[in-house]
Amino acid sequence: MAKQRSPRYPSLSLAEAIDKARRIYSVEHTHAAPREVVIRHVGYTTLNGASLTLLGTLLRYGLLEADDDKVRISDDAVTVIEHGGDDGIRAEALKRLAFEPELFKELYQQFGDHLPSEANLRHWLIKRGFLPKAADEVIRVYRENMELVAAEGEGYDDEEETPSMASQPAAAIAAQRNPPKQPAISELATDVRQDVFSLAEGPVTIQWPASISADSFQDVGDWLDIVKRKIGRSVQTKPGRVGFGPDDLADGDYTGRRTARAHELMPFILELLKTKREMSRGEILEHVKPFLDSRHYEERDPAVDFALRYLVRYGCLIKPRAGLYTITESGLECSMSEAQAREIEAEYEKD
Repeated sequence: MAKQRSPRYPSLSLAEAIDKARRIYSVEHTHAAPREVVIRHVGYTTLNGASLTLLGTLLRYGLLEADDDKVRISDDAVTVIEHGGDDGIRAEALKRLAFEPELFKELYQQFGDHLPSEANLRHWLIKRGFLPKAADEVIRVYRENMELVAAEGEGYDDEEETPSMASQPAAAIAAQRNPPKQPAISELATDVRQDVFSLAEGPVTIQWPASISADSFQDVGDWLDIVKRKIGRSVQTKPGRVGFGPDDLADGDYTGRRTARAHELMPFILELLKTKREMSRGEILEHVKPFLDSRHYEERDPAVDFALRYLVRYGCLIKPRAGLYTITESGLECSMSEAQAREIEAEYEKD
């Protein structure tokens, strides 16, 4: 009996795909290049199942376009990578790319701007031939794309829509560029929780759903690590100086031990996953602990989570859905130096 396969769908979120396209653009600019050359720019050495899947994803989004037996970066990809203005040009290009895949066009036509529950979406996808695991991945990718488009749309305010955009599925999102005012906590549904921590400088407030999945809890933890780093930039650490960063910790002025940087851990974790293929976060931490001890680093170091996050975004690992980090074909073929990891960390820290 033939193995059942899900319909084709983008294997990366648009943000992840743009990262790959940016790496191709930095080398080839807008010149057409053979597929076997292009895949080398994103960490592969040969055309295989994984590299062809990635090329297919970039083509489905419209980040790449076919040119006979070659591919080139598209005009919309150049706009997203290069355009930094707040005139809406980049936002419009992002919308076109986000809804270029046929599946995502259909999802938008079916559900519009406001998605139903995950169970409802999953049921809809399974009825169309998707296996449960694939359906969960489609939902993740589509939600991240919707969030990206909405966030970009908040950056500018246009008065009217051009006729050429009216027929685009993404054009309807333009009506949502001015999001409604967030309700006060008293107006929120009862299934939303809030906690307020009072500081001398003012209150710190956080809200979260009353019920979340284990995966969502992990995502929130990763996000809070990023928030802590952002807040650290505002901490007054020394007279006449604002900001509390890795360099302060490395001096040993504020902690008994130094703190690691993500780029120091990324090559180690990648080589570890090459031998184990898949591991839980706890197992990874157990293996990383001797490495941290050998360099006199803090054992409970947030750099581990940042390293895992960056390896996922770079395409070397797959974000855990069953609590396991799994190495990709790209990760198996990647030989990452600390210098390369430092460049990756610097690029992603800008986000």
